[in-house]
Amino acid sequence: MKKNKAILAVAFALVCGAHAALIGEWSFDGQNMYNAAETPATTHRGIYRYHNGTAMVNSETGVFSTDTRLGEGYSLDLSAAKAHMYIHDSTTYLPTTTFTYSVFVKVDGWQDGTWDTILSKQSGGSAGFALRHTSNLDYTGVDLIGETTNIRDVTDQVNVADNGWHHLAFTYDGTTAKYYIDGVLRRSLASDFTPDTGSFLVLGAQDTAGNEQFGGLVDDLSVYDTALTAEEIAAIAIPEPATLGMVLSFSVAIVAIRRRLIM
Repeated sequence: MKKNKAILAVAFALVCGAHAALIGEWSFDGQNMYNAAETPATTHRGIYRYHNGTAMVNSETGVFSTDTRLGEGYSLDLSAAKAHMYIHDSTTYLPTTTFTYSVFVKVDGWQDGTWDTILSKQSGGSAGFALRHTSNLDYTGVDLIGETTNIRDVTDQVNVADNGWHHLAFTYDGTTAKYYIDGVLRRSLASDFTPDTGSFLVLGAQDTAGNEQFGGLVDDLSVYDTALTAEEIAAIAIPEPATLGMVLSFSVAIVAIRRRLIM
């Protein structure tokens, strides 16, 4: 991580303490798709997959951009034809009882008539989830596969496709699914949603065939083994601090939040 990301990581750690375990972190800052949350980092590495004009191909080397949420390091560019990243050996690695998925995205527009899938873990249409833009509409949300309802941003309809960086998070505590945009809760739904255990986690498309492609930039994909609180989500989503003093002030505030959380 670069300096600002490292400072924010320390500040966020003050919030979580032992509450949540980070089990997956793909920051892309080393111009690789390694999982920095585990050793070795290559076990559940990302695999870049795209269409070369003839067929879908895999690559251990992704396409990276210096356009990032903090103005330093690298993001993953998924603008090539059917480009996406899937997590190697992720069918049973990721949590299924309680969890949080967190990612930063940047895109300058949605593709007409498609679902523009940002993050997905589903198979067979009977279980799993897809965080995506809803086809031909102006909002994003998380579709709970196999459920009759979904958690979509249908009220405020925050414009995520404005060519700016946005933070998206999906949490599930075993009974309630929640969707956040830029640190703010947009939708909450009681659900007995069934996470999928037979498919890869895919970033930037619905599946490893590259269907319903997102087509933008992604940064800092993280997975936790518990449903983070609203305060913890906000701590991840904060923008780049303007000065070190601002970061220190934030850290003090985080300590206060943590004390309230454990009382």
